Amino acid sequence: MAADHADDYSPSEDGLIASSVDGRSFSFQGVSRERLGTGSLVSVDVPDRPPMMGQLHQLRLGKNGVMSGSVRIIWSYNSEGMAAPSSGLGFRAAHIAAADRAMVELLLSSSGALLEIGTFTNTDHFDARLIPKRFNRHTFWCGQSGSGKTYALGVVLEELLGFWSTRSPAGLPRLVMSSRDC
Repeated sequence: MAADHADDYSPSEDGLIASSVDGRSFSFQGVSRERLGTGSLVSVDVPDRPPMMGQLHQLRLGKNGVMSGSVRIIWSYNSEGMAAPSSGLGFRAAHIAAADRAMVELLLSSSGALLEIGTFTNTDHFDARLIPKRFNRHTFWCGQSGSGKTYALGVVLEELLGFWSTRSPAGLPRLVMSSRDC
């Protein structure tokens, strides 16, 4: 089922059905009573494969409440918990639904996302966390004037400094520069 044919989908079929050529991203369509929006985390259930988690990138609402869109797979289960998808195997029919709290927690903890910065508001208000060790390189922060970049960066810097002061501080070099005229 292609996402651009959402108006042809029968609304009597309940659920969101996905298909993928490469196993890393997919399109979907269907009818769902779940609250989903761009950025939502979803579980992907392909018969005879480990469960996967993806993030909704595009969403379109067609006639009769039929939803269609695209999702990027971000994690898949393996015997040790979760790992980045690497199979590259496509699929014809998978069911997708909003990811539950346990699945999101497993994703965050297995990826090393320990730095709490807020909540995902487009889901059931799960914690939003960053991976502290990823700040060991350059970080680019951008947004419109007045969008809260300085405040948000201050929150993240405070969290990073607090995080590293309670753990081994060696391993995160720090240099903070700010200019109001940039």
